[in-house]
Order: sequence, then structure tokens, then C-alpha cells
Amino acid sequence: MVCALDSKKVVQEGACAALADYIDSSSPNSLAYLVDPLLQHFQLYFQKYQRKNLLILYDTVQTFVDKVGEHLKYDSKKIEMLLPPLIGKWQQLKDDDKDLWPLLECMSSVAAALGEAFAPYAMPVYERANRILTYCLELGSLYTEDANFEAPEKDFIVTSIDLIDGLVQGLESHSAELISQHDSPQQSLMSLLLLCFDDTNDDVRQSAYALLGDLAIYLLEPIVVPQLHQVMVCIGNEITNRTFASTAACNNAVWALGEIVMRLPHEQFQPYVVNFLTILVPLLLSTDCDQTVLENTSITIGRFGLHNAMDLSSCLLQVLPTWCAYMKGLEENEEKSSAFEGMYNIISVNPALLDPNNVDGRMCLKYLLDCIAYYEPADGRLTPLFTSLLGMLKSTMGEEAWNALLALLGQEDEYIPEILRMKHGV
Repeated sequence: MVCALDSKKVVQEGACAALADYIDSSSPNSLAYLVDPLLQHFQLYFQKYQRKNLLILYDTVQTFVDKVGEHLKYDSKKIEMLLPPLIGKWQQLKDDDKDLWPLLECMSSVAAALGEAFAPYAMPVYERANRILTYCLELGSLYTEDANFEAPEKDFIVTSIDLIDGLVQGLESHSAELISQHDSPQQSLMSLLLLCFDDTNDDVRQSAYALLGDLAIYLLEPIVVPQLHQVMVCIGNEITNRTFASTAACNNAVWALGEIVMRLPHEQFQPYVVNFLTILVPLLLSTDCDQTVLENTSITIGRFGLHNAMDLSSCLLQVLPTWCAYMKGLEENEEKSSAFEGMYNIISVNPALLDPNNVDGRMCLKYLLDCIAYYEPADGRLTPLFTSLLGMLKSTMGEEAWNALLALLGQEDEYIPEILRMKHGV
């Protein structure tokens, strides 16, 4: 920290970058005792650093708040140490200054980490991000019509979207007021996002779908639902037209779809179910797609079953083995739990589909039981569902067929039958 205050800029640069690496590699608890000293030094760095090293400092501060946001958000003194220098730099830069890009990204992390504590600063920050986004999209429209106009810098679009996303993550449902105050019949945040979904730049679409997913989590009804049809069309196009370069955008679109479908009632999403299954099932079964996309596709298909289980029973035998293979490798979290709840609903609609007397049914059962046996839900809420599901399958198959299936599984993994008996009594 002291070296980063050296009078030589090259020493400042190296020390500040090393500090960012140290923070990134440390646990939040191990950094707790350094929060105050770091904040004090950040204040000094902001006073001392010139343009080049400020860019490194923004990254260091961003890494810092990502790590220790919980130690900051409830301490007004710490917030007063962090925010004024950032806001000061924010106010010094013009909307078209490229040095604003890293500061926008830094402010996004700060807003998300501080949550409600950032509320006093939220209005002017949102206004500026929205203004920059609007201007760049208008400039892009003019450039499309006439190449004599200046093309917009896509990084301004990306960082503005990311900052709005940080505000939504931080303020959660309270961000509705912020957004609605700036929306009008002529232009809204969603109308701007719809333009971004059609942008040719992959990074723009990646950020836009990330924001869409967070809007679905916190503001589905007031913000997303009024534009639902257009949003569904854009998501479908993103997945269908995916390329290697657009992997991150496609991944965020699939994730956002999962966040939407788990919150929409059946009657609102039902018109889109069949079309999305014709897109998602081949995607799940593909062999030329990024692993993260396939994992998110598994979660989203599972979430379809939360409110649309009847519509998915027709493709159960086709997707279940692959679905289980991807789900088994995922870390235990809320997304995985919700996907399993949805798949429970899908199987419960017609458990007889998983017939051990045919090849497809037997394959599905093997993958499903293996997945359940080794799943350790963090909160335990899925355990009763799994017990119920296994009891339902055993009842449907009959005692003899069930024991034969467990014996077959035991030949491949001797622990599975015993685990299922101990955990679920079957």
C-alpha cells in the first residue's frame, strides 16, 4: 500500500496492480482487518494518481468492493471514505471521455455491492448511464442510415448497461422507481434494451441479456412483462443464431430465459413453450457448444417444469440422461435446486414414462438415480421431493422391477443402492 504512493508513476502502477492481485486472491474474511487501511490509502491514491494509473486504481477498487462489499454496506463511515473520491472523478469526466469506461465498470460493482447504501447516489448515476446509452443508440441508428455520421463507441453502450445492471442488483425491487421516473411512452429502458438485443456487437448483447436476467429477478412484472413478446423473439433469435463468438451472449440469453420462465405463470408463458423446446432440446444435446451454455440450458429446461410441466413430458425421455449428466456436475445453489424442482414436476406428470422395461426408460432411470444419490442440497429442502419422487417411481414400477434396477445400478456403482436406501428409504 505504501509503495503505491511512491512519487514515481511506474512504481505506483506496479504496486497498485499487485494490490489488486492480492485482494483478488484473498478471502473476504482475511481482508476484513485491511478494509479501513485500504480505504484510507484509496483516498490518497485518488488525490495523487494521474490518468494512466487511475485506470488501474478503478480496477483495484472494483476488485475490493466485489470482495468485501458486505463489510462496507452497513458502515456509513466506510462508505463516506469510498464514494466521494469516486463521485469526484465521475463528475470530472465528460460523457464522451473514454476514461469513463473503466470508471463506469467500477461504479457498477460499487452500486451492486453497496445495495441500499448507494441509494443517495443512484438517481444522478442512473440518469447519466441512461443518457449515455440513449445517445449512443441514437448515434448508431444515424450511422446505420448514413455512414457519414460518426459510429458510436460500443464500449460506452456496454459500460452504461453494466452500470444500470449494478444499480438493479444493488437496489433490487426498489430500482423500479428509479427506472419508471425516466421511462416515457416514447422511450423506456426496455425499448433501449430491445435495440441492444439486435445489435451486431456480441459484447453489447451479452451485457443486455445480463441486465434482462436481473430485471426478471427483481422487476419482471413492471418492466419486462409489458415487452414480453418482443423479448421472447429476441431470446429465440440469439439462441438460434449463436456462433462461437456469441457464446457469452447466448449463455446470458439462456440464463435470462430461465429467470423469466420460473416467475411467469403458465398462462403467460404457455404460448412460447413449444417454440423454445424446439430450440433448447437440440442445444442441450449438441456436442459443439460451450459447457457453460449447456449447463445453463439444463437449468432453464428444468425451470420450465416449475409452471409448465405438462408441456415437457413429451421430451422427457429425450433430454433426461443428458440433463442429469450436466446437473450432476453443477455446484449446489438456488438455480440448481429450482431446476430439480421443475424436473420433479415434469416426471410427476407421468412417471410411467420411465419404464425400466425399455431401453430409453432404463437409461433415464439410471442417470436420474445416480444424480439424486450424489446430490447434496445445501438447505435440505429437496430431500423430501427426492424421497417422494423415488417412492412414486418405485410404486409405479413395482417392488421386483425396482430391486432389479437397483441391482443393475449396483453393478456400475456399488454405493448407489445403499445411498438411496439410507437417504430416501427406497
